[in-house]
Amino acid sequence: GGSLDAAYGPPGAGHGGRGGAAGPYPGNGLRPGGVSYDSETDPSDAGSSPGMNQSTFAVHAGGIIRLEVADVATIGGRISADGQGGSGSQAGAAGGSISLNCRTVQGSGGYVRANGGGAGLSYGDIGGGGGGRIAIHFDTAAQAALGSQPTIQIAAAGGLDTLVTSGWGAAGCVPYEGSLSTSWKWGAGEPGSIYLSGTNFWPMTSPHGGRIVCPVFTNWSVA
Repeated sequence: GGSLDAAYGPPGAGHGGRGGAAGPYPGNGLRPGGVSYDSETDPSDAGSSPGMNQSTFAVHAGGIIRLEVADVATIGGRISADGQGGSGSQAGAAGGSISLNCRTVQGSGGYVRANGGGAGLSYGDIGGGGGGRIAIHFDTAAQAALGSQPTIQIAAAGGLDTLVTSGWGAAGCVPYEGSLSTSWKWGAGEPGSIYLSGTNFWPMTSPHGGRIVCPVFTNWSVA
């Protein structure tokens, strides 16, 4: 899921989503981001680092968090395995993995997050890191019996590319050409995956980037 060094702006690292593409800075050629890997339902791997670029130091990828809770998992704070953002001419690292197994989920105001890191801003051809992987397994019947459902944020967003300064990265790795020397635009990291056992606390729980994976969806509508 890592990416190769590059003289001018490396691609982003991958994990749950591919890293954002980089280049082609004149003479370098297009460099795709790191690949995706790991299980959607039982993630157990750390994210990848994009490695070093020129004289910059490698940035750190998101780590591994595994929680086994016998009964109620109450989330009112932060559970984070974010990838580190690049600085200067460095690409973004990938988000890590978070796995939670419990009977029910409760809480408000907290978040579970494995976002990819954004790219540095020194060049216009650097990729963002791919989002990580999150899996929350719970007893759907017990969850449905709760009086109120949790209102927490869950995110496995891709990191922003060099020339995007707000909003989460969506699926990346597809540059477009304006002028070869001045206007190449590069990919944000692809979103990672968010696995949920059921739809019990959906859509009250707000996803802030990430591909939802849910085995019991039977229909979908957008108002």
